[in-house]
Amino acid sequence: MKMSHLQIDNQLPACVPKPFLEFSFLMRQSEHSNVVQVQYLRVLIQEFAVQVDQGLINALLQLNAGNAEAKLYNKELFEKDLDVTKAQLSERAISTASTQQKSYYDDLHISPLMIHLSFSQGGSSGKGANEALPIQSEFFNVILKSVGVSLTELQDVVFKLAYFERQYVFYNRQQLQAEIQSHYTMQALKQLYVLVLGLDIIGNPFGLVRDLSTGVEDLFYQPFQGLIQGPEEFAEGVALGVQSLFGHAVGGAAGAVSRITGTVGKGVAALTFDEDYQRKRQEALNRKPQNFSEGMARGAKGLGQGVYDGVTGVFRKPIEGARDGGVGGFAKGLGKGLVGVVTRPVSGVVDFASSSFDAVKTVASTSEAAKPIRPPRVILSDQIIRPYSPRDAVGSKIFRDTNRGEFADSDHFIVHAPISEKCVFIVTDNRVMLSRKHDVMGVWNVDWSMTYGEIKEPERSNKGIRIYLKNPKKGFLGLGSSSGKLVEFVDKAVADNVYSKMMAAFEKAC
Repeated sequence: MKMSHLQIDNQLPACVPKPFLEFSFLMRQSEHSNVVQVQYLRVLIQEFAVQVDQGLINALLQLNAGNAEAKLYNKELFEKDLDVTKAQLSERAISTASTQQKSYYDDLHISPLMIHLSFSQGGSSGKGANEALPIQSEFFNVILKSVGVSLTELQDVVFKLAYFERQYVFYNRQQLQAEIQSHYTMQALKQLYVLVLGLDIIGNPFGLVRDLSTGVEDLFYQPFQGLIQGPEEFAEGVALGVQSLFGHAVGGAAGAVSRITGTVGKGVAALTFDEDYQRKRQEALNRKPQNFSEGMARGAKGLGQGVYDGVTGVFRKPIEGARDGGVGGFAKGLGKGLVGVVTRPVSGVVDFASSSFDAVKTVASTSEAAKPIRPPRVILSDQIIRPYSPRDAVGSKIFRDTNRGEFADSDHFIVHAPISEKCVFIVTDNRVMLSRKHDVMGVWNVDWSMTYGEIKEPERSNKGIRIYLKNPKKGFLGLGSSSGKLVEFVDKAVADNVYSKMMAAFEKAC
């Protein structure tokens, strides 16, 4: 049997599919012997990344949490336990011998491993993605609190573990597992120093040295490769080598400063004692800029927002606290507001510096970031797995990105239709909305949104849909008044499809 290709769809939005594992296995069973002969066993694991955060740890802890109800110990359970004690020694011997049967390995080889490890205190799984949640385990909480909020950010720390190889040896299953476990445990212990050198608070010097070494290597390697082919290729190799050296030097230095300022900014944000502010800040930082202008624009926006929140928080926080907790809440809100006057503008300044250096790193970088091959498959509210539809997958991704995923937790995507290149009409089970892409920021924002409870039954027009409000909005002096919207599509077929699905959702909601 030979299986040459296997593709697995990952539903995580940030997943980037890449080749990962190559496995070859050849086994022979002799007719007159019980010893299994493994003639050839090779495992090649490609370079891969492990990105762990608090959200993932919480999900794993919840998965392993025992929620089963304890059953009363009765006579039936006692008899089952008694049957276990009646097993004969010969049966135990046969069972033990079968599990400890040794195999003969002619050639066993597991390739070297290169693992990129990252850890963040944000969240990336489940409802409220990117939210900094407390880990639901006292053990992990004690570890994180003991090292401090600023020392628990690791970005792209590289572990290099040597290969495992055995030839012409006898092993049973337990012995082989112990050998492999011991080998990789010792390799990991030898690499622990990279955890310290990869901390963001000191700028990840390990990553900086790696970037510089890559640039220097390309400076000599690219011209040499070009010289073998000809003079024109040599000149092109020199240009590529110089570009790589400059990009890795400038990008690596900018990335180191960005990591330091980012960690300092996180520590300052923690001093606000405002979990909602910290969550929104983390969400903004998790969206990496695509170009220099976008990075600078986001940094400037964060700086202005920090100053604005700091000034208005003095009045807003005590009112919010009094509304939620009475007199005690008022005092707590007043404290948050006074602290925020200083910490939020400072956090905004530090984040602006971090975003600026991130933008410089993006421009100087010579390598293109890996992008997903295709958006994740759409699974509708009925949880039925349907054939993959590229059109629905794109629409669902735009819906999840709109307003930073504001509607993804409460609504289920149904259908979408592009109005223009940067404008999309979206239908969910709770509302209809028009999403527009921002030119500078590169994000999708809601232009307008209406729930089914706010509108009358939609009407079909020639190439579009008319949506009327039950209570028309009246603007000041007649400005901004609205009785509804007229949405026109590219052709009649698209309008018919959207209208039929919109009507089904409207009737079900009403």
